[in-house]
Amino acid sequence: MVGKVDSKMQGTQAAEPVGSLEQMRAAEMATANFLMQAHGPVLDGPALMQVLHYPTQTALERSLQRGHLKINLLDLPGRRGIYVHAFELARYLTTQMAESNSGHGEFQPDGKPTHPVEKGAQVRQKI
Repeated sequence: MVGKVDSKMQGTQAAEPVGSLEQMRAAEMATANFLMQAHGPVLDGPALMQVLHYPTQTALERSLQRGHLKINLLDLPGRRGIYVHAFELARYLTTQMAESNSGHGEFQPDGKPTHPVEKGAQVRQKI
């Protein structure tokens, strides 16, 4: 059920599993093209925060400091702040997508996605 990336349909289809190196590169290029169109070649902290859905700049900075985000940042002379190239962010997102498709978030026969926590751990109920 893995198909080719259609540039007209990007953003409208659900993400399909990325298996082969060719599919991963196609997904990476489609993601990079989208990021370039939406944000330009270099994303700053607020843009990166938006793409990765961080609630605040501080949360993004802490995640980077703790090593949770394995993204190569740009060091721009004379500029403070966080900067990342669109291709680097696309590579990171594609890698994360490929890793998540290799064991986490599978679909059950009833069509509901499973969550890694629900596979073996007890889920707390709200009181």
